[in-house]
Formats: sequence, C-alpha cells, structure tokens
Amino acid sequence: MGSQRASGRAAKLAAAAVAAALALAPATPSARTLLGQPRIVDGDTLVLDGVRLRLEGIDAPERDQDCREVRTGRRLPCGRLATEALADQISGREVACLLLVRDRYGRFVARCHTAGPGGRDLSAAMAGAGWAVPFMADGRPDIVAAAAAARLRGLGLWGMAFEMPADYRRRHHGGAASR
Repeated sequence: MGSQRASGRAAKLAAAAVAAALALAPATPSARTLLGQPRIVDGDTLVLDGVRLRLEGIDAPERDQDCREVRTGRRLPCGRLATEALADQISGREVACLLLVRDRYGRFVARCHTAGPGGRDLSAAMAGAGWAVPFMADGRPDIVAAAAAARLRGLGLWGMAFEMPADYRRRHHGGAASR
C-alpha cells in the first residue's frame, strides 16, 4: 500500500510540474491565441509576437496597389490607404488573435479583434469600412454582409475604381492570385 501511495504522489508531482511548465511557457502559435501590440504589414496582414498573420475572411489591396478616383481618374494609393485604415481600426490598442490554420505560404489565418471592452473584429471592421473585400474561401457570412453594406454606401474601395486584390496579385506578383 505504501508503494501505491508513493507512486500516486509521484504522478501528482509530475502532473503539477508539467502544468507549471505549461503555465510559464511563452505564448507561441501552438498556444492558439496571441495577444499584444501588432506591427501592421498591410490591410489584411499583421505581425504579432513575431508571427505573421492573415486576417480571416478578407482580402485587402496590396500595399503597392493603386486605385482611381471615379470622377477624375486620379490615381490613389488604395493599398496604403487600406493599411492606414487597419491602423485606425486598431488605434494603438492590443490585439488578440485566435490562430485558425496555416495557409500555403506558412502564415497563420487568424480571427483578430482589438482587446478590451468593446473590442472589434478587425476583419468585419475592414470589410464594413470598405477597405477589404470578402475572401470567399474563408466563408464568413458576417464579412460578406458588411462588405455589401459598404458597397451600397460607396465606402472605401467601393467609392473608387479598383482591381480586385487577387486579380492585382495575379498580374503584378508573379501569378500569386491566392491569399
């Protein structure tokens, strides 16, 4: 009976040691959620804790992509404007991202929102402001609805003549149409 108690105690100690090690381990992609101050790459890509993340459900213009003003035909840097729009959505707050899957480029597709009370889903916010189009492969009906409302109101990209980001990538970035 004494040896059973000793082995039971040893098992409990081992379990406690594993739990403590996991609790003290730094957040990693395997932890499934990241929290912190992001670096904004473009209108649908962030780097958080050194991990490159693509926002789930949206496709924003490439950083170097231009659009045209409808009335005058004047070129506008819509890729840069989309990047600035994402920065405005974040407004210096921390971001929490749930890592979903890796895409074929090794980036994590993530559902991200601003941290704290009233945190906003960044993908829905970008689509709703008109600075991103739905990425249909991710299948988020809320983003499709937000983008449709932005289109009706002529917000962001929808107030300009623009090339779909996937078509732009195909023509300018070596045929890489996929996100």
